[in-house]
Amino acid sequence: RIYMDNGGDEEDVKVPFVDLVDFMSNNHWWNPGYWWLDTSLQPSIDAMKLVLDAKGVKYAYNKIPGGRHNERAWALRIHKPLLALYGDDEQIDA
Repeated sequence: RIYMDNGGDEEDVKVPFVDLVDFMSNNHWWNPGYWWLDTSLQPSIDAMKLVLDAKGVKYAYNKIPGGRHNERAWALRIHKPLLALYGDDEQIDA
């Protein structure tokens, strides 16, 4: 099984330049998330999806509009890859 997701800008939802909550952890104050990264990776993700589709490879993909690229953002959606890889595909959007 293959699972991919990313945050980034969408037409009506943008990644905020600063998210103060990202700086509130004593353990990860240095990693606020790169507001530009997921958006800039979108063309490569789209290319990967195109290749997988062309080869008939089944995969799960979720776009998280406005999602940041950091541990806090990943923690908020950790259930999605776990369900996609080990559980019921139908529960991924829950």
